[in-house]
Amino acid sequence: MPSERFREELKERIPDLYRFAQSMSRSRDIAEDLVSETVITALKNWEQYTPGTNMGAWLYAIQAGHYRNLVRRNRKVAFYETDEDASFVGFPAPQQSSVDLGDAMRIIEKLPNEQKLALYLICRDGHSYEDAARILDCEVGTVKSRVYRARATIAKAFEGEAPQAAAPRA
Repeated sequence: MPSERFREELKERIPDLYRFAQSMSRSRDIAEDLVSETVITALKNWEQYTPGTNMGAWLYAIQAGHYRNLVRRNRKVAFYETDEDASFVGFPAPQQSSVDLGDAMRIIEKLPNEQKLALYLICRDGHSYEDAARILDCEVGTVKSRVYRARATIAKAFEGEAPQAAAPRA
């Protein structure tokens, strides 16, 4: 049976897990299911967690695995792998001199999913590139590239340029 400390730390991570699940799935229902599956898996496999290490990274890795399995089972939820898949990224540039948070969030939501997830893990959640690479099951360089391309797309949108869809290479 998991320790009280383990259960408390897991409970504290649920809001972060929910945000991460929503950023992957773009669906409240799917996000709730992913969080539930992640918590159940963590409780079943609590012995595999090493106390004192980054529980968030461990949980995100579990959750990302559940999401990858969901994508394999249900092709309606998918990562964007080509420019054609992410063609909806184009949008009109803001015409006002100051851009509000809502505009920024709309731009970020239109990024290819793999770029958005990397950006969220690094910039919003404060993970290291190494942790993000473990969570996303890819190389550190791939995470850096995804974050760079996401930031470049956002910067172009704020400069008034129509951003190009930047498909992940890996």
